[in-house]
Amino acid sequence: MNIAHDEYIRCMLSRVTLAPDVKLESYRSGWLGDWLYNRIMPRSDGSVFKIPSPRRLHARKEGLDGHDELQRFLQQCDALDDILHHVSTKDLQGIRIPFTISRFVRLQLGDMLRYLVAHSERHLLQAHRIMKQIPAEAV
Repeated sequence: MNIAHDEYIRCMLSRVTLAPDVKLESYRSGWLGDWLYNRIMPRSDGSVFKIPSPRRLHARKEGLDGHDELQRFLQQCDALDDILHHVSTKDLQGIRIPFTISRFVRLQLGDMLRYLVAHSERHLLQAHRIMKQIPAEAV
């Protein structure tokens, strides 16, 4: 999750800071953004539609430090909060963000923000399931 979010946040920050301010009253998601959001968002029962991630986004299995990864995630949350403060005056439909699965696909900024929230929720549910399996005295 951290690998993909690093790419998205870096790309969004650069585009949002360079984009001119505009006055838009509403946002309308695109069909691709809606489809991706519905695929990635966990269902109400916590189940998910299985989606394989590209190999280049796989985390290395050894040498990961849970504390460091959590700190990285929290830094990404802060960066996303900054982005959300800036986008209130930006064109959420006009700014396009490359999608990591295919560089040829670009999502509207609003759709990418929805996707990131759903992606985070999916991984937080995954972490919660893992934590339930670890004995309390080991934590």
